[in-house]
Amino acid sequence: MGRLMKYDLRAAMRLFVPLWLGTLALGLINRFTVHLEFSDDHILNFFTGMAMVLYILAVLSILVVTLIYIIQRFYQSMLKDEGYLTFTLPVGIDSLLWSKALTALILVAGSAIVCFVSLLILLVWNVNAEEFARFFREVRQYLGDFSLTAMTFCILTAASTVCNVILIYLSMALGQLAQKHRLAASVGAFVLINMATSTLYSLVLGPVVMRLTESMEFPNLNPVAIVNLAFGVLILNCLILTAVYYFPTRYIFKRKLNLE
Repeated sequence: MGRLMKYDLRAAMRLFVPLWLGTLALGLINRFTVHLEFSDDHILNFFTGMAMVLYILAVLSILVVTLIYIIQRFYQSMLKDEGYLTFTLPVGIDSLLWSKALTALILVAGSAIVCFVSLLILLVWNVNAEEFARFFREVRQYLGDFSLTAMTFCILTAASTVCNVILIYLSMALGQLAQKHRLAASVGAFVLINMATSTLYSLVLGPVVMRLTESMEFPNLNPVAIVNLAFGVLILNCLILTAVYYFPTRYIFKRKLNLE
């Protein structure tokens, strides 16, 4: 699986590295131009505003391109003609699916980190380090040690990303079962699965969770501990949904695959 991910990431980096570097460069440029004022020079004002517009478009492009690339690469390598080559590799379907999902996770994480770093460059380049440290100490003194919260949040984000990626894969797997209009069938499957999941939560799981929460008491838990507990429940929820989405996807690719 590691070798599969290496080749997928190598191909992806040809697109994402220039996009990521360009976004960081635009963040750095705007860090210096955002405070400039050229009241009498309309040309310089135009280029200053254009730099900010390009930065915003770059951030939006990263988000859109990441999603499109994940879908497009899975479709091309698993469901189109390239799939004939993919399924001749001496690896199991689990390795193929998880290599795609983990590669997608890495791309999403990389894009998120680049957007966050570029925003830091743009906004807090000149923030006084001592003031920032003092602010951090005050927050920590008020809330307690929230390092566990940060870790559980990262795990929750990763689990949620993988869950949604597997949902996309399931939708595409169901769509390829149709004889015609497979793209529309995939979109329809995605919408229907989301509707079914939302209905299940609102009618069954939601009331059950509310009753359990009301019956439980947390006298010794501070706000951070409650947040950690909530994150833990959400992580468990993502893992369950991932399993629910994954096994039908695996079955379809193993037993019902119909390549174009």
